Amino acid sequence: MLNFLYAFDKNYNTQALVSIYSVLQNITEKINLYLILDDTNIDISIPSKIKNHEKLNTIAIKKIDVNEKLYNLKESHVSKATYYRLFISDLFDDKKLKFAYLDSDIICVSNPAFLIRKQFDDMRTENKFIGFADELYRHQYSEPFNRLNMKGDKYFNAGVMLVDFLNWDKNNLTKKSLDAVNELKDKVKFWDQDILNSIIDGNYLSLDSRLNYRTSYVDQNKSIKNLTFIHYSGKSKPWDIGGAIEEFSDVYQAYYKDLFEKEYHLVCRNRKNSINKLFKNLLGLYKHQNLYFYKYLFKSIFVILKKENYHSLP
Repeated sequence: MLNFLYAFDKNYNTQALVSIYSVLQNITEKINLYLILDDTNIDISIPSKIKNHEKLNTIAIKKIDVNEKLYNLKESHVSKATYYRLFISDLFDDKKLKFAYLDSDIICVSNPAFLIRKQFDDMRTENKFIGFADELYRHQYSEPFNRLNMKGDKYFNAGVMLVDFLNWDKNNLTKKSLDAVNELKDKVKFWDQDILNSIIDGNYLSLDSRLNYRTSYVDQNKSIKNLTFIHYSGKSKPWDIGGAIEEFSDVYQAYYKDLFEKEYHLVCRNRKNSINKLFKNLLGLYKHQNLYFYKYLFKSIFVILKKENYHSLP
């Protein structure tokens, strides 16, 4: 049985639940679900559509108390909760587990079971204990390799991770990660992604790109039918006013609507930035003359005026 792992804080409760729901709606077999949360995340309520889903076998919540030393790093759009996965050695006793870890800004659009199992088989064949999708290569852009003192030639995106926990533990990745946090300090730009890249240094299985299709590298000719996981990578998100009408944002909104039975998930974190983004989208009005856009326009104005999330969790 496949095991899916998420790690998030209270700022991403809604997004994570939508992601989980999209996996359950597309997978064709039962799965185990593991959530790593911090002690402050006491308000999360798992919707009945997830708890009672026919494809959910078990759900386990692991609480974590992250040491303050992890937060002595530069600010980023990435949530600090992305570090939580580094502590799996302290949270799980069963060393035989294999996990498919997903970031909370990922939506599943087709059955991932066959492809995930195939990649785990490939990991065993190629003697790799961990798998990621390639982000870039040294010959394209050498900055992260130099900054992180990497010797390898490929750098991965950490949004989707397939990991053999037994070998994670044997390779002492948790301790190495914490050591790297202290050693690299100001060199870290992309949180745990940089940390893991610096340690693994190219010694990983390169995953099929369908398992981590980043919207920051959108191919306009790419059909959603050929994808498995859509990753809303980068700063623009489908729940932000600026990103709500960008490529594939309607996919996230559709799963949100189905799960919470609410029309739209929009967030206004900064009123000035949200107004600027809204006006930029209005300039492209001729491209979006449909019901979806006009609903977006109305809700955006409402959210900006109220300066609050246009939703409340059940």
